[in-house]
Order: sequence, then C-alpha cells, then structure tokens
Amino acid sequence: MNLTLMHEGNEVREFYSHLLCPVLVGIEATGSMHWFLNLTEELGIECRVGHPATKATCREPFCWAIWLPSKELLDLRALLLHRAAT
Repeated sequence: MNLTLMHEGNEVREFYSHLLCPVLVGIEATGSMHWFLNLTEELGIECRVGHPATKATCREPFCWAIWLPSKELLDLRALLLHRAAT
C-alpha cells in the first residue's frame, strides 16, 4: 500500500500517532528533516536517518543509518554560532 501524506495541518502527526509502538522509521537525510525527527521523538517512535547514497547499496535493514547529534548538542552549537556572530 502506498500513501502520500501532505505536510499541511496535522495529517502527518495523525498518521504516525496511530501506529502501534514499538515502531522503527527510516528516512533519508535532508536539510529539513528536524521537524520530523522532533515529531517522532515526541510520539515515542524510533527514527533512524540514513545517507541517501549508501542506502541503495545496503542489504541489511537500516545499516545505512548515520550518527546524529542530540537535541542538547544542536542547541549548544546554535548558541556557539550565535556567540561567534556577535
């Protein structure tokens, strides 16, 4: 079954909130993925992010997952960038 979710309103939140946990979701890394990572974390869904180029060559599920900084580290980086700019 294929399903296209529109990123308007609460359609994405409603879809993922109805999944029975534990759930593992895999997405490709993009510059605008953080809203989705925040949503899955809020809903208690494990989400792994992978490099788009290595996903196609991988035979094992989610072996293409990459390391992501924690929310705390992202906040610290933002503070340091702001401090350096002033």
